Amino acid sequence: MSIKYNTAVAMSTLAKFYAKGHITLVADDGGPRTDGKVIYLPSLPMEVTEEELDDIRCYLDHEAGHIVAKSFAGNAMQRMDSRWGNQGCMILNALEDARIENHMDKEFKGVNFSGMHEKFKSQPLETFTQQLVHVLYMNSRFGWGHHPDCVAVEDTLAPLKNSIMKVHGYASVSSVKTLAEKVAALLQSTPPPPVESEEGEEEEGKDEGEIKGQGEGEGEGQGEGEGEGEGEG
Repeated sequence: MSIKYNTAVAMSTLAKFYAKGHITLVADDGGPRTDGKVIYLPSLPMEVTEEELDDIRCYLDHEAGHIVAKSFAGNAMQRMDSRWGNQGCMILNALEDARIENHMDKEFKGVNFSGMHEKFKSQPLETFTQQLVHVLYMNSRFGWGHHPDCVAVEDTLAPLKNSIMKVHGYASVSSVKTLAEKVAALLQSTPPPPVESEEGEEEEGKDEGEIKGQGEGEGEGQGEGEGEGEGEG
């Protein structure tokens, strides 16, 4: 029988910890995200298992990373959106997720994203967008080629492999934005590979230039500047 933890007590303890950094925790019906001051979590049951509590802590530490590592400085996400639209924002957020988690790992004792990452690594990635986000977010930590579903995307991004593999160590979101723009430009000039049906034939009616699906999670070269005005995931 698994041990259950009182959610209210656990969240109260976590809220006090984050309050020291002037970060507020709020539960609502949306997914994990932050606006730079408040961390929003989905509504939770009255009791949670130890594994569920670990997941909550991972998501909290991740969102806190966007605040602590200054993902919001310089309106990087707004600037990315104005130039590259939703796809650009997704690219920036995925790359920035790698940077802010590395920052949290180095700066705060007890931060551990390994459980969350193992789940991401074991998930099947069926769409080009899922594969793209996974590569941008996870490859600098786990290496090129660690997920079998991402080979085609990795081939597309090969010209930027060295930069993507170093993104977790970038000093600022401004530097990440510079790389994100290079990725967006590369994808614009190199349409994603065609999707094959179960019979091995290309699906018809697909716009090769369009990137479809949803990414994981939930985030943002070199340069100075930084952040965004809307919530990060």
